[in-house]
Amino acid sequence: MSSPSIDSEPDSGSRFSALGVSFGLLLIAIAVLGYMAPSFGLPFSLHQAAAWAMGITGLALLLPSFLPFKAMQDYAGGMFLIVLAVIGIAGTMNLNFKTTTGVGPGMMPRATGFIVAALGLILVINALFKKGEGLDRWSIRGIIFVLGSALLFGWTIRPLGLIVAGPLAVVVSAFADRDTKWIEVIIFGVVMTVACIGLFSYGLKLPIPIWPTQMPYIPGVDTIKF
Repeated sequence: MSSPSIDSEPDSGSRFSALGVSFGLLLIAIAVLGYMAPSFGLPFSLHQAAAWAMGITGLALLLPSFLPFKAMQDYAGGMFLIVLAVIGIAGTMNLNFKTTTGVGPGMMPRATGFIVAALGLILVINALFKKGEGLDRWSIRGIIFVLGSALLFGWTIRPLGLIVAGPLAVVVSAFADRDTKWIEVIIFGVVMTVACIGLFSYGLKLPIPIWPTQMPYIPGVDTIKF
């Protein structure tokens, strides 16, 4: 019976684990230094939202080496939601949660952030106890169009209003799926836009524009006002 060779190369999982831990520690170190930079008089600093996002991303890379997660897809998805939620919460801390007349501009993004963070935490906890699928190759198509639709919405919501920015974001995000049924997407976009107008503009009375007022800002191009 032959014994295993001492020179056998460690498997790819071990190498990935070591790489993940190293990169995670690096992200956490950069996040801490960037967040504390003004206190130590360092020549660089990070925005609070960026520092928190980098720190949690680093922690996400560390945890699988110390905790027995059984569903890595759920874990990765949950941590991704938590990072997005933290960016939204930390990035709007300078906005008032409420005003003397009612809801403030910081209420919706922070409330949404806490809900998204809670959903992400549920996925992470579920990944510890319920067996699921491992990580597969990521689809760059999904990342580009889903995140791109969110960025597009943020760029167009003020100048073009909900009536245009809402359906536009839905249509762009639909390109993430190759089997998209466009009739369903159009119906969904219209329904969601009407629901958002009713909830945010009339129900919560948030100062979100409904109708277009001007073209979105493009560097080097004069803004056209309607």
